Amino acid sequence: MDVQASICSLKDNPYLFDKAKDFVLKAWADEKSKQFYTEVLQCNLNVDGFIPHFLFALTPNGGVIGCLGVALQDFVSCANLYPFLVALYVKKLISQKRHC
Repeated sequence: MDVQASICSLKDNPYLFDKAKDFVLKAWADEKSKQFYTEVLQCNLNVDGFIPHFLFALTPNGGVIGCLGVALQDFVSCANLYPFLVALYVKKLISQKRHC
């Protein structure tokens, strides 16, 4: 089965916010970090520069199958080295089929 996907920028497609947020929260967040991830995604929409920036892989029917962020820091250490790729996630069903 061939999976067709398009890469969409959240910044350029703010109408995807709720769908993107749900995907990121399911992939990465726990109860303590839900607000953090929501704020980071919201910041993506409000900042003038390129970073932070989140990209999402969408199927033709609009389903989110992957995400990737670009950030100034890795949220843990090494703030002097940037940019960082963060929150890389591809749905298991897709990644197991070696489409990514």
